[in-house]
Parts: sequence; C-alpha cells; structure tokens
Amino acid sequence: TSVVVTDDEGKLLGHVVVHLPFDDRLANRLCMRAALDDGDLFAFVANGKVIAPKEISGDLAVPHQQPSFVTAGETSFRALGTVAAENPGRPAVALVALSPKANIDQAVGDLRGRFLLFSAVAMIAVGILAYTFGRTIVRSLGELAAAAGAIAKGKLEQRVPVRGRDEFAVLGEAFNDMAAQLEARLRATSDASELPPC
Repeated sequence: TSVVVTDDEGKLLGHVVVHLPFDDRLANRLCMRAALDDGDLFAFVANGKVIAPKEISGDLAVPHQQPSFVTAGETSFRALGTVAAENPGRPAVALVALSPKANIDQAVGDLRGRFLLFSAVAMIAVGILAYTFGRTIVRSLGELAAAAGAIAKGKLEQRVPVRGRDEFAVLGEAFNDMAAQLEARLRATSDASELPPC
C-alpha cells in the first residue's frame, strides 16, 4: 500500500510505501489477539484462493454481506469476510473469519439436548402440579357428594370440611349453611307437630 505525501500547496513531497505480508505468521497473530475459540481461525484470500494459513488450501468463496457455510479443503466452515487490502493493479486480499461447522453442529446439538431435558423436566413438573391440584379438586367434590348423599338419607348433622378461601371453600360454606337451615326447619316442623292441639 502506498500513500502520496504533499505539502500545503499540493506539491509532491514523496511516497510512503507499506508492505504487510499476508502470511501464516500474520494470520496466527490475528487469531491469538482476537481470542478466538479452539478451531476458529482467520484466513487471507486473494482471487478466490487461500494464501494463508497453509493449513487451509484451495479455493474459498468469500462471503461479504452475511455469514455463510463454505468448504476449504475437506473441512466445512461458517465464514464471514471483509476486504483487508485493495491496491490498484493487484488482486484484493480478503480477511475471512472461519469457524468449523463441526463445532457449530456440536454446540447446536448440546443446546438441543439441554432444551429437551428442560422441556421434559418442565412437563414432569406440570404433570405433578396438575395431579396435585386435580386430587384436591376431586377430594373436595367427593366430600361434597358424600355429605349430600348423607343428607339425602336423613343425616342432617352431616357437614363438609372447609379448607382455604377458594371457590370450593365458598361452596362448602354454602352447603353447610344449607344443611344447618334444613336441619333447623326440620326440627321446628317436628317440634310444631308434637304440640297439643288448641
């Protein structure tokens, strides 16, 4: 890469030329400084060919806009690239970040396994809660049905146990009030029939 240096009036003072070798050493230094995960790496690509690092060889399509899966040699990678250097009369060099598809597949598989385990645990918990609440409802309705059956057989002293403040507690209280009123009216009718006629 070269830069033209001029003074304030535009007079040419000279050229500054910088040479940056796109080689394995630079690619490895970039990987170290970027703190990439194991297996992730950077590659330099010019004219669709990998020029560094040497562990990757062959053609490589450079995805510029969004990540995509590419194959270099016999390995599939998820890749994203950007132009690293453009010089007139020379091919552009792209810097491509590569992550092995096998690592991504393993991470997705691990996540899928965790999700399935969490789903199974959640379904078991929901099942236990539904069973517990269902038993409470069935028990309350069973007690109410037993008390109604006892009253129908003439056992007017039968009452329903009232627990909590939910709708079943309100229903139990209403049933007990009805049973008490029925018992009181039946007793009043019975007492009135035992009185001597006037």
